[in-house]
Amino acid sequence: MLFRAHNWANRQQTLHSYELFARYVMPRFQGSADGPRRSNEWVRGNRKTIFSPNVEAIRRAYTDAGREVPADFLQRAAGSRDIEGTTTTS
Repeated sequence: MLFRAHNWANRQQTLHSYELFARYVMPRFQGSADGPRRSNEWVRGNRKTIFSPNVEAIRRAYTDAGREVPADFLQRAAGSRDIEGTTTTS
């Protein structure tokens, strides 16, 4: 890759531009971002299977301790539940 530098930006801005290119553009062309991207896609696609048991365990820990589940708990854990708006009660 060839860069052409002009005096349109100061040294700090130019170096920042190079850093952004190295961080976000080069990995795309080198393929070094493929593994993390595939991993992210897999986790997003399987988040309910992965995290739903944890959400239920935390809810059960509250109830087993005789404490009230926080009011915002279901909202904060919404992305991890198997069915929106429900939790397992066993």
